[in-house]
Parts: sequence; structure tokens; C-alpha cells
Amino acid sequence: MKRATLLKMLLTASLVCPSLSHGTSADIWKEGVNYVSITPSKISSANQHPFQVEADRIARILSNVKVTNKKSDSLLSLMNSDTAETVQVFTKREIHLLARAVSEALNRSTEKEMITFSVSDFRSAYFGNKRLSVSGTMFISEQQLNLLLGEVHVDIQKKYLRSGAAVSNSRFASNAELANFKLSNGNLTKDGNHDWSLSPFPGAELAQNRHDWLKINLNQEYNYLRAEKEKNVEDQYLSESQKQTAPSELEERIRKLENAQLSTQPVQPNPTVEAKTVKGRLLNLRSLYEAGAIPESLYLEKMRAIINEL
Repeated sequence: MKRATLLKMLLTASLVCPSLSHGTSADIWKEGVNYVSITPSKISSANQHPFQVEADRIARILSNVKVTNKKSDSLLSLMNSDTAETVQVFTKREIHLLARAVSEALNRSTEKEMITFSVSDFRSAYFGNKRLSVSGTMFISEQQLNLLLGEVHVDIQKKYLRSGAAVSNSRFASNAELANFKLSNGNLTKDGNHDWSLSPFPGAELAQNRHDWLKINLNQEYNYLRAEKEKNVEDQYLSESQKQTAPSELEERIRKLENAQLSTQPVQPNPTVEAKTVKGRLLNLRSLYEAGAIPESLYLEKMRAIINEL
């Protein structure tokens, strides 16, 4: 066989090969031990990929994902300072990172591929703030987002040391040593042995009577569920219904500020509002918004800026 012919055959084969050949993975996003990757599927049935789902929808869904401790003396319950039995799986930062990367990965994957991930963030624990990780798998089938969790709120450093891997430091593994160490992304064939169980929520149900796998209806609308300790929420992740109620909450705070300011001022028969006072600035801004002179986004931004000056 001529060399030119052989090269042509090899080039043709490379072009028709799937995006992930030889069982390899392609990272969509990677930061240290954290990543979102497109990985060859471990199930025989075809997934509904590529699939387009907006990042904000994924963010709202992930904010609703919670786990319930199976045992009151479990490691998860000890690590979380909250006394509540049910805790949110993902932090605001993790949701923000996952939403964009998973949305892109689902749109780029094929029916024989799935999405694997691992994210970490600092969480409140009985020994102080500790960086803990969450890992799992996602894929689309029958218009449902499948979320399979492998690990929830685990210390990847301890996990690495307990695996028996050699480390240069007896207490901590370096970033280079952790580079090729990955937490479990969940087992698709059998239920995992965990001390937690995923909590179903409206639109999401446990798959195959398993505690680590949720099937989430993508045709349902979800609200962004804010953590109790979380003071601010990304406006981009609020649902349409939440965006409509947000101004009313702000107006209530404005009314309280106005009432507090009026209670400290002497009563006048014909009070006038100075443009430079907080009340005057708020009222003028609201007048501009109601007259259609400024958009709602600018109105809310300026309103918050005035309030933050107090």
C-alpha cells in the first residue's frame, strides 16, 4: 500500500471518530481539582444529546438540590454547623460555575456521552470553615435532567490520603499530586453506600428508588432557592415570577426608610421634599421609573446605591 493512500485512510478515520475517542474525557472547565467534563457514557442507551438548556435554568435547578442525613451522628451532620437535617448541596459559587459549564457541555456532547463534574467551596464545619467537594454525573434523557451524585461535602485531601497514595507531605497532598485524583462521579448500575439521601422536590423525583439519583423535569419552572445565610442573589438566576416580586420587596424597604426618616423630622403643614435628601432622591428616581424615563434595571441599581449609602 502506498504511503499516500495510508495517510489518506488514517486522516479519514480521524475525521469520523467521535469527539471523545479511546475512553478519554474533554474538559469544558477546569480549575485545580474542580472540573466539568464531557465523558464517554457508561450506559448502553442513548442520551438526548446535544441538548440546549440555559445556564440560568440549570442554576435554579441546582439551588433546589438538597440532601438529608441518614444518621444524626454521620460525618455530614458533624461537618455542617446547621442543626437542620436537610442541607443544600451546592453553594452560590458552585452553582454559578456549574451552570455555565454544564450548559455548554450538554450542548456540545453526543448521545454516547455524559457530563461529569467535581466542585468545591468553603463550608461552615464544626472545626471551622473547610473546603469540601461535591462530585457527580449529569445527562439528559426523555426531557429530564439526570443528576447522579457520587460524593457530597467530602474533604478531597483526606480522601486522597486514605486512598493510600504516596504524598511528599504526611499531612497534605500537593496540587500536582491531586491533579490526577478524582472523586467518584456515582455508580450508574447500583446504589452507592452513602450516609446521605437526595431529597426530592416539586419537579424532581428519585430515579429507580435510589437515594443518589434525581430525575428532574426540564419542562417545569423553578425558582432560585436562596440559602438562609446568603444575603444577595444573582439577578440573572431569578425566575420571571421572582423578578416580578423583587421590586415589591425593595419598595417595602424604601417605605420603612421613609417612615423612619419622617418620624425624626418635625411635622410641617406643607412639607417640601428637597432633592438632596434621601427621601427626595428615592422619590425622584421612582418618578422617573414610573414615567418610563429609565428602565427597570437602572431603577433598581440606582435605588440600591442610594440605600447602601445609609
